[in-house]
Amino acid sequence: MPKHRIIFLTILFVFTAWISGDEQGVSADEVKTEAILLRIKQASSNIESLEGDFVQKKKLEILKDMPDSYGKLYYMSPGRLRWEITAPVIMGFIINGEHGKKWRGKDGRSMKFDLSREPLIAAISNQVFSWARGDYERLKAGYDISILSEEPVEIRLRPISPVEQKYIESIDLAFSEEESHVTKIEINDKKGGSTQISFSNMKINPGLSEEIF
Repeated sequence: MPKHRIIFLTILFVFTAWISGDEQGVSADEVKTEAILLRIKQASSNIESLEGDFVQKKKLEILKDMPDSYGKLYYMSPGRLRWEITAPVIMGFIINGEHGKKWRGKDGRSMKFDLSREPLIAAISNQVFSWARGDYERLKAGYDISILSEEPVEIRLRPISPVEQKYIESIDLAFSEEESHVTKIEINDKKGGSTQISFSNMKINPGLSEEIF
């Protein structure tokens, strides 16, 4: 979508939200948050698939220095994700609709898993699906959202679910300059550790094969 149209829609939304918000007691921060979410939703509206590299840095309260992990992600609308770490160990997972499987090691043997028992996988896949689809209603249903920065856009999510609150303190998302995709996810856990994932070489709609998933 042309940038001038995105700007127009944002201005229109802010004006409408300001009028209705004044009547319903909605705060200025809530109006600003809604406007920014609309802006990045419009910027990502044409995404059908994604391919890119990532670096994953993990810090634990009891072990500060851990080796970085390197890998690739593949996403295909509406609900397929392949997340594979290629170094220093080989491991990964695939989400395909309601089904999930994971593997570890060079033999590539995989096993099914339940997302409710894998909070980190659930958090990663939920974020990728939400921003790739522009599904911010899904995020708003599960998290309190606040804006850390408007340009470039950075938002903070705090889980509402008591189950997720047991493991996760907050999730920070940083967006690309054109606002079409996320460049960094930082998941802060309740024990003082964090997982930071930085993305690079992102390709939008690269024409992926379904066999990847």
